Formats: sequence, structure tokens, C-alpha cells
Amino acid sequence: KRHNAAIAEQNGGKVPSNEELENFNIKYIVEAPVDSADKKSAIQSCDNERLRAARKRSKKLKQRLAAKAAQFETNSGPKVVTGKTIQTPNKSKITKLFKIAVPDLSALSADTQITGHWPTNMTHSLERNLNELEKLFRNNSGRPSSGGTGAADSLYFHSLNGVQLLTKILSRIMNGTRERPTSLTDRSNQKLAALYELVCGQHLDVADYVLQSQHVIDLLDILCHRINLLDTTLMNTAAPTCDIVVGALCRLLSTIFDTLHGHYSTLTDSTDDSLAFNHIIQDVISYIVSVGMIDKLSLMMANTRGPVDDNPELTQCLRSVVSLFSSLSKLMALRVEHRFGARLADDDTQLMLTFQMTHIGGVVSLIY
Repeated sequence: KRHNAAIAEQNGGKVPSNEELENFNIKYIVEAPVDSADKKSAIQSCDNERLRAARKRSKKLKQRLAAKAAQFETNSGPKVVTGKTIQTPNKSKITKLFKIAVPDLSALSADTQITGHWPTNMTHSLERNLNELEKLFRNNSGRPSSGGTGAADSLYFHSLNGVQLLTKILSRIMNGTRERPTSLTDRSNQKLAALYELVCGQHLDVADYVLQSQHVIDLLDILCHRINLLDTTLMNTAAPTCDIVVGALCRLLSTIFDTLHGHYSTLTDSTDDSLAFNHIIQDVISYIVSVGMIDKLSLMMANTRGPVDDNPELTQCLRSVVSLFSSLSKLMALRVEHRFGARLADDDTQLMLTFQMTHIGGVVSLIY
């Protein structure tokens, strides 16, 4: 409309015909040189400015989330459920496996001098116990009415400080660099994240605890650090980038968000809990955007330029990233009255703007 008004003004106030408009365009519009980088530079400049502003926001958001987490821990301290109040036939099995795994995990957590992988026998012992715990949770998943005890098992595991321990061990990933690996192998870290995912996915209270406590910040920082270890020249490489730990962490976060969405999306009236949830979710999504996680995951996906059917690990990794993006979008839908009518300017988290800037929608469509 503004363009047509400007043309009419240039034409003495008269609206030009289609033929006159075409002649005008041919006269003034010229083809840009093939090697012109003006558009690319302009987009890059805009993107860099957006990222600089986002980094400043991330510090404030992290402080706000940490303050809310500290308040939550203080207020919920006396309300934490104890193992004695939880009824599950698998108490003894979980306790036994947990006690076997804890000494190894505690040793790993306490030893800050480890600069390489654990010895093979210790790694195998840990993975065996993690496999047993994962098998126990997976086999007993389901509603109590169908004979499943997964919810009670997860809550009991949480009462043993299992969630705190899993977060603490996964935090060792933060000590890793491209040259120096973490104490646990990628396979072990993947299994830790998979067990964590099962625990959070089977009980709302566990997922809610992770969101409102410091754990969600820790998990996001772990994922962000791991992404930063990937090759930063992704777009210049021919081979697709795949990281099983990044995929496992994306699935973990996606499961936490989906578990929460499954509950809060069914509420018809606003409550204090739902309002508090919306505020926390807004800060969490804003933090994810601010630290550049969406940009880097989008770049990783954009590096996939061919079929992935013959690469199961890459396929699973890409599905996990898409799942995380989908979970974030569903949480955003809880915050807008018209799900498909929200303007970008109304999105305080800048999630939709970031999706637009990274062209992730086109990338996902191309991969499919």
C-alpha cells in the first residue's frame, strides 16, 4: 500500500496503469551483480545485532531464574515427598540399583582432577546399572490402572535425590573441551540423559520440580556448552554434524516440556500455579533464545543436505532437535489467545522471530 501510494505521488497523484508500472520498473530496477554481498552483509549485520542484544538479556534472565529457583527451593523444602509415603513394589530394586550406582557416580562427582575417560571396567559397571534402572522404569511405565508403576517409581527415585545426582553428573560435561573429553564417554552421558528423561516423563511433579528449581538452568547450560563444542564452521563442511549427547539432552528437555504442557494445556481457568508457570516458561524460553541455542541448533540442522535414512544416529539427533523446537512452540501456544494470530511484536521471548531469522521452518521442510 505504501509502495503504491509513493508511485502515485511520483506520477502526479494518478494511479498508473499496469503497463505504465511495468515500464517504470524496467527503467529503474536493475539486476544486482552476481558477486554482490550487500544483501548478505545486511542480513548478517541485523543478525549479529540481534545476538549481541540477546547475550545481554541472557545474563539478566539467568539471574531472575536463579532467584526464582532459590525461592522455590526455600518454599518447597518442607513439602518434599519422602520415600516412606510412596507406594511401589519396586522400592527394593530401585534402592539396590541406586546404591550400587551412587558410589561410582559420587566418586566421579568428587574427583575434579579426572582429565580423561574413566577406566573401561568402571564405565561398563556404571552403564550396566544405568541400563538396569532404565529397563525397570521403561517396563513399568504406564497408568496405575493398567498395572504400570512408572509414576510411583519415578517419584521414589526422586525422593532418593536421584534427580539432583543425575544433574550433577551431567554437569561434568561442562568441564569438557574439544581437546579434552569428559570423564564419562558420550555413550554413558547419553544413557544418563535417557534415564533422566524417563524419570521426568512419568511424573508431573518431577518435571515441575526440574522446571522450577535450578536444574532447568543447569540442563540448558550443559546443552549450550555441548553445542558450542561442535564445529563452528558447520556451513563450510560437507558432512552433516551429529552429536548423540546433544540429541539426548534435546530429548530430555523436550520430554520435560511436553509433560508440563500435557497438564497445563488442560486447565480451563487461570490459577496461581498456572500464572506462575507461564511466567517461568516465558523466562526459560527467553533464556534459550538469548544464549543462541536456537541459532546453533538450526545451523546444525541446516548442514544436513542429503538423505539421512542410512544414518540412524543422525536421524535420531535431528528428530530430537525438531522435537525440542516443537515442544517450545507448544508452550508458546499456551501464552497466546489466538495460536496462529499472534504477531511477532507480541512475542516477548523472541522465539518466533528467531525461527524466522534462522529459516528453520524451511530447513525442517527440506529435511522431510
